[in-house]
Amino acid sequence: MFKIGEFSQLARISPRMLRHYEKCGLLYPAEIDKFTGYRQYSAGQIPLAQNIVMLRDLGFSIDEIGDILPKLDDFVYMNRVLRTKADSIQSVIEKEQIKLERLIQRNDTMRRSVIFWYMRLS
Repeated sequence: MFKIGEFSQLARISPRMLRHYEKCGLLYPAEIDKFTGYRQYSAGQIPLAQNIVMLRDLGFSIDEIGDILPKLDDFVYMNRVLRTKADSIQSVIEKEQIKLERLIQRNDTMRRSVIFWYMRLS
């Protein structure tokens, strides 16, 4: 068994996030000392912690992770979930690309306007 600090180093998750995941129902300590309240985790919980981090890194919300975790071994379900997330991210990228193009265009317009007025004043 590992104290929360030791487990956080092994799992590469801060103690604060471990407490947050516990509060959200994603990752409970294997034991909580009745007298001290210290949380203890087992080595067997490291893969679960790593899956939570992996899903967070892919952009899934805490609620989505809670739905996904029990079905990680279901290939059909995971394929659908990952494809849906990829499509969502692609949509965001396309919208952001349009914003970027508009910003660049606006900046060019402003720059040309400043040059035009500068030349007229010279």
